[in-house]
Amino acid sequence: MKKIFFLAMTALVMLACKSNEQGEMKGIFSVSKSQQVSFSQGNLQYQASTDTWRFATNQYDTIGALNCNVSDKYTGWIDTYAWGTGNNPTATSMDDNDYYRFSEWGNNAISNGGDETFLWRVLTHKEWKYLLDERRDAAELKGLATVNGVHGCILLPDNWNSSDKYSFIPEQKDYSRNIYAVNEWKKMEDEGAVFLPAAGMRFGNEVARVNERGFYWTSTPDGNTDAYGFYFDAEDEGIYNNYVFPRRFCMTIRLVQDK
Repeated sequence: MKKIFFLAMTALVMLACKSNEQGEMKGIFSVSKSQQVSFSQGNLQYQASTDTWRFATNQYDTIGALNCNVSDKYTGWIDTYAWGTGNNPTATSMDDNDYYRFSEWGNNAISNGGDETFLWRVLTHKEWKYLLDERRDAAELKGLATVNGVHGCILLPDNWNSSDKYSFIPEQKDYSRNIYAVNEWKKMEDEGAVFLPAAGMRFGNEVARVNERGFYWTSTPDGNTDAYGFYFDAEDEGIYNNYVFPRRFCMTIRLVQDK
C-alpha cells in the first residue's frame, strides 16, 4: 500500500509540474457562448539566432525599445510582430501586401509552453469582442492598471469573486488607481487574473508608445492589407476592441488554449 501511495503521489507531482511547464494561466475566460479559454503566462517572445519561441516569465514583462534590434540574426528577444508572421517573425517590410497570408504564431513549439507544435492559438476578432464586451459581467471584469510599475490592462476570469477581496476598479480609464506591487499582483494572479502590458508598437525598426499603449493582434483579416486588433490607452481613455490596423504594424501577441 505504501508503494502504491508513493507512486500515486509521484504521478500527481509530475502532473502538477507538467501543468506549470505548459505556461498556462489558471483563469478561465469565455470567448463565445460555447467556448472558454485560458491565457498563456505572458506575451509571446522570439529569438531569431536560435529560432526559439517562449512566453515572457511574468505577465508584466515586455521587451520595449530593444525591439528596434529586430533582424533574422539578432541574439536578443523581440515581442512585437507584423500580422500573421508566425512563420516569419522578424519581418520588417513596410508593404502591407507582404503580409497577405496569416500564419498562426501558436502553431510553433514554445519552449516554456509545452514545447510542442499546435498547442496554442490567437483569438479571433469576434472572440476578443465577446470576452471584452459580451460575456456575463464583462464591464466589471476589465480595467486599466499598473503592475510592478508597468501600465496595462487587467482581465478577470469568468468566476471572479467581486466581493472586494482585492481592490479593483472596473472600466478605469487611466493607469493611476489600480496600482499593484508584485506581491499584491501575485495574489490576484493566483486567482486567475490576466495582465496585458502596454508594450507599445514597432514600425519596421522603430518602436513607439512603450508603457503608454497596448496593441494586440487578432487572427482576423480585414480586406487584403488590414487586420483586426485591439488596443488600450489612458490618453484615449479606454479599451477598444473593434479597431483595424495596417498589417505592417508590429504588435504584441497573447496566446490562448481552448478548454
